[in-house]
Amino acid sequence: MRTSSSFVSGLITALSCVCLCSALVGCGPSKVAECTELNSKINAGVEKIEKTTTGKGDQEASPADLKAMADTMEKIAEDLTKAKTTIPELKEYSKKYQEMSKTIAKAARDTAAALEAKDPEKVTKAQEALEKATQPEEALVEGINKFCDAP
Repeated sequence: MRTSSSFVSGLITALSCVCLCSALVGCGPSKVAECTELNSKINAGVEKIEKTTTGKGDQEASPADLKAMADTMEKIAEDLTKAKTTIPELKEYSKKYQEMSKTIAKAARDTAAALEAKDPEKVTKAQEALEKATQPEEALVEGINKFCDAP
């Protein structure tokens, strides 16, 4: 079983790779604006997660840390529903990121509950679900970057 702290550290590393739309050269004004808005909403949430979990060293992530992360992931999903995306590809990326964020939030809450119950079997299953929930993130970010960087 992975410890919560190493798992959360890995999750933060994965989520911190969300620097989207870094080079918007050649994009039309609408595409630039929509990519920038999507990017800023995702990055704001990731930065909040990083601030609440960085500097804890090897300290095990507490149920409160996991619940805070879940709240932030739900906020990212909510904020993305408000993003002004009219481009079909960006709408789809936003939808997928929202779904992933909600799945991560649920898995983080389940992990917190398992830790509070001090049930190692449930902790292991919940952490596996949390890890699985984060797997689409890299491909989503890569897809958004590729789309936003394309002319």
